[in-house]
Amino acid sequence: MSESDRLIRVLFASLFPSGLMPANELLDAVEPGDLLGRLREGRLPPQLQAVANNRLAGRDPFGLGKAVLDATHALGARVIIPGDDEWHERLGDLAASAESSGDEGVPFCLWARGPAHLRDTLERSVAIVGSRAASQYGIGIARRFALGLAERGWGVVSGGADGIDAAAHRGALLGEDGAATIAVLATGIDLYYPLRNSRLFDEIAERGLLVTELPPGSVPQKYRFLVRNRLIAAATLGTVVVEAALRSGARNTARRAVELDRPLMIVPSSIDSRYSTGVHQLAREPGGARIVTRPEEIIEDVGRLGDDLAEPLRAADGARDRLSPIAARVLDAVPRRAGALPDQIAAQSGLDARDVMRSLPELLMAGLVDEAGGRWRMRADLAATGRARGAAASCARPVRRGAVARGGPVIGAARRSERRRVRRTRNGPRRLARAATFSVSLRQSDVWFVQLFDIDVLERHDPDVLHEACRPVHVPDPRVAHLDLEEHLTVGVPHVHFHVIGEIEPPLGLHHVRELANDVAVLPVELKLHLGLVLLEILSAHIAASTPSLSLMTDSPGAAARRDTPAFLTFA
Repeated sequence: MSESDRLIRVLFASLFPSGLMPANELLDAVEPGDLLGRLREGRLPPQLQAVANNRLAGRDPFGLGKAVLDATHALGARVIIPGDDEWHERLGDLAASAESSGDEGVPFCLWARGPAHLRDTLERSVAIVGSRAASQYGIGIARRFALGLAERGWGVVSGGADGIDAAAHRGALLGEDGAATIAVLATGIDLYYPLRNSRLFDEIAERGLLVTELPPGSVPQKYRFLVRNRLIAAATLGTVVVEAALRSGARNTARRAVELDRPLMIVPSSIDSRYSTGVHQLAREPGGARIVTRPEEIIEDVGRLGDDLAEPLRAADGARDRLSPIAARVLDAVPRRAGALPDQIAAQSGLDARDVMRSLPELLMAGLVDEAGGRWRMRADLAATGRARGAAASCARPVRRGAVARGGPVIGAARRSERRRVRRTRNGPRRLARAATFSVSLRQSDVWFVQLFDIDVLERHDPDVLHEACRPVHVPDPRVAHLDLEEHLTVGVPHVHFHVIGEIEPPLGLHHVRELANDVAVLPVELKLHLGLVLLEILSAHIAASTPSLSLMTDSPGAAARRDTPAFLTFA
């Protein structure tokens, strides 16, 4: 496209509201040079001329357009217009949608900053959106989905807002291709909103792409976020709503996606979760929202028909699953401890003794039973696994309130009978805790509570740790968990509870610790003990220099050792 085309579109974007249909129709019907002349002479349609005169305020249109282009180049950004190599034709679908709905149409142009190629990234891309006030569950899902998509070569598009948007961008940046994320801004390319996400926006600009339809200097306004949402829905092949309240702007993006005939996908949650009421409502509305639970299902819904099918989920195929029905009944009748004779097993199972005699060798070959002196019993490790399942259930029990920490208010605590403690030595932890409860005390008054849960993967990081079979419910991608703890300690929902995993609102510092000291932080079950240790070490490193009275202590009657030296961690 010619530079005159670029200049007139930049000028229209500076003068008129985003995607104004009469202005778009004029751009399509009149040559750029003639259009600039009409604007100077006041010969535009009355509605447009009045808006233009008000915005120009006596300035020369050509000079204004040139100044905006110069400012764009000074920012290291570029302008993309229809017909450019980077422009994606999917954005043209907004024209038909605007005619039927009366909403904003195709953007006059786009400002972009970053190394990623807009069209190439959008070619195989998905929008991941959701509420700003998000739960730990939603943030974890958004990050995991985005990482999974990025690792499979898919672009992730979102709005850069707090909550789900930021989590999606961070997840995509964890992939090998860091250019696989695009943040569509509701401000000029030179302004960040929210400002606390500046570090994230800088990283996207370095490795991905920042995009906006607003000229430099445009400040955030409420209506601009809703207008921006149409670009997110139109530019991508489909939209995933992770969490959304009934009045969330993510529902607006979902509506736009349905209007544009794009696949709409949702992530289910508890019916009692206030974070997902809007998501569940989307499932009841016309539009065919589909539930997705993993990145492969997203790709299946938006990918090429027959080429991007997700592998069906199957239960783990264990030795028990391969047993015949009779052998399974025999195994259930085999005692766990004291051995039993075949006729005793037959009596217990209600089967014929001959069936039992035929099945016992099968169970022995499968490694499910042991035989000694003609007596049969279940293998010891198999019996222990059964007990471990009960232990895992106890690990996942919710925190009870009522325990009082020294120097602090009443906080939540796990029952002492459900806890095992870890002692730190020079060689590291000697035993793995089933559930360990810790407190961070600031000036011996306010208490910040963290509950940690164990996991069998700890043994892969410290060979000295004795493994205890407490099977985890879920093991997240370690890169996601590591990023959560080390770089993104943030406030979740103010005045309600403090999320260890969440947004950067803002990076942790001394004054934030003071604000958060009374809040409750529960480390999710799926985040494991070794990550919990990292968390406490990071807390110490962040605030040791400026908080000499900070101490880290355990919330247990045996926590006699308490020191006022910074960065001290004791496991009682």
